[in-house]
Amino acid sequence: MKSKTIICRCEDISLEEIQEVIGKGYTDMDEIKRITRCGMGQCQGRTCRSLLLAELAVLMMSFCC
Repeated sequence: MKSKTIICRCEDISLEEIQEVIGKGYTDMDEIKRITRCGMGQCQGRTCRSLLLAELAVLMMSFCC
């Protein structure tokens, strides 16, 4: 995905913002949600949760392998 891709449409959170937060060491879904508000909009994460988890998995794999 491109860094300008919107992950959470309700809260207008981009992939780049998610990557920055993960880069700061936040790797727990609840932490990322509290910091970015991703998943706290009108859909309550029904749209963005899977995108966020997929990106979190990709970045975590790149750190450990």
